[in-house]
Amino acid sequence: MSSKTREYPLVTADPLGSPLARAAFEAAREGLLIFRADSVLIAVNAAACRLYDLDSAKALGQRYADFARHLEVKRLGDTVPEEAWVTARALRGETVEGVLQSIRNLRTGHQFIARCGAVPAFENGRLIAATITVEDVTDFVRARQAVEGALSAAEVGTYRVDIAQEKVWCDANLQKMYGMTREEAQGGPVGRMYSYIHPDDLSAVREAVRVATETGLPHEVEYRLFLPDGTLKWMLSRGIAEIDDGVAVQRIGSIMDVTARQMAVEALRQNEADLERRVLERTAQLEAARRSQESWNYSVSHDLRAPLRAVIATSRILQEDHTAELSEDAFRLLDSQVAAAKKLGNLIDELLEASRLASQDLVLEALDITAIAEEATVEQAAHHTRKFDVQIEPGMRGLGDPRLVKLVYSNYIENAMKYSPNDARIEVGMSRVDGQTAYFVRDHGIGFDMQYEAKIWRPFERLVLDKEFPGTGIGLYNVSSMVERMGGRVSAESQPGKGSTFWFTLA
Repeated sequence: MSSKTREYPLVTADPLGSPLARAAFEAAREGLLIFRADSVLIAVNAAACRLYDLDSAKALGQRYADFARHLEVKRLGDTVPEEAWVTARALRGETVEGVLQSIRNLRTGHQFIARCGAVPAFENGRLIAATITVEDVTDFVRARQAVEGALSAAEVGTYRVDIAQEKVWCDANLQKMYGMTREEAQGGPVGRMYSYIHPDDLSAVREAVRVATETGLPHEVEYRLFLPDGTLKWMLSRGIAEIDDGVAVQRIGSIMDVTARQMAVEALRQNEADLERRVLERTAQLEAARRSQESWNYSVSHDLRAPLRAVIATSRILQEDHTAELSEDAFRLLDSQVAAAKKLGNLIDELLEASRLASQDLVLEALDITAIAEEATVEQAAHHTRKFDVQIEPGMRGLGDPRLVKLVYSNYIENAMKYSPNDARIEVGMSRVDGQTAYFVRDHGIGFDMQYEAKIWRPFERLVLDKEFPGTGIGLYNVSSMVERMGGRVSAESQPGKGSTFWFTLA
């Protein structure tokens, strides 16, 4: 046997020693390479050939320096010096476990991420060979990086606490969020993490963790964090204890930076408080304005009625005490003056009622429209000596303010009775118009020309002579205003001499 063979006894026809060992070596899913102590490659399996783009026949017998000449090795983004490569360390007699390295073949461009390990072999205390293991973990690492990237973007970090040792292991995100050193984040005392928590929140956090550890149930707790640089953050921690044979052995969980959310909540609360304050102030202003308006209305009513009463009273005194001195024309003029004063008084009443309704709060509720129409009909019929055949559709319902709906019907039915002959039929009902429920009052009275329809909804506009049909011209204007307040609309259909139909809708 040559001196070279004696120096390196593993160099035989088959360095693996037997067909069975060779079969197991080749069947391994991870790449396996065996280097002799003088760095010569003496065995490589099929998995390693695929990873490194090797031709085993050409690669065997190469020294490590020749084998690695076309490789670029990095560790987690940082270039690793050649003397720190796993194989180089193994050839110095080191045992290496689970080192992640990025390996690229400079000739072919093939690149992968490998979990590498090495086991040196010794004989009589002397290194004779080293076995290198190379596992392709590219997909796993990329997936983990994607998860870490997503967690980082969401400002979420993860942790694991060994309960017995009271030590914690944090991912890079959590380490950054807490401003911890690597030593603190990788096996450091868990108490160090608690030291960053705001003193007012610490007891709540400890209690939540204690209960979760004892029960095995998940915990969730928010707290403030004081970082070493003085920054204050809001954090949301979720976690659960892992129980083994009834004993909690570790806690795992995540911690999310919710500072932005908390700031938004605080801003929203402040905005709500400001809005509530402004609403209260505005409500108080409106209430004061309403009281002022009511006071003004009362004053105007009182101040206007006094001279009207004086006009009516003096006119009657003249007619009664100076009958002999007044001509027939003078009597007619005084009657006209009294009628005008009374009309002005009625107009004042209607304007004040419109103002009062406009200042009151709107109350929308489910209504029995039929009952309201019947009540309005009875009240209006009491003001007339003529009789009418009023037909009201049963079962009408709707959503509106009961006071306003009652006044709408009172005006519509009053007009129908005013402009209809004795024993005329008046119909009160509802129908679908443009896909919406509309309520109507139809009469068979004098009617009007539809080219003037817009005028009837304006204040003080009348299409008939006052001496034939007395009125103030404010009623339909009030109807339009009230219906609009309830979110509805009004309309009319008519022909001269053939009656009229007045409609309204509700929200």
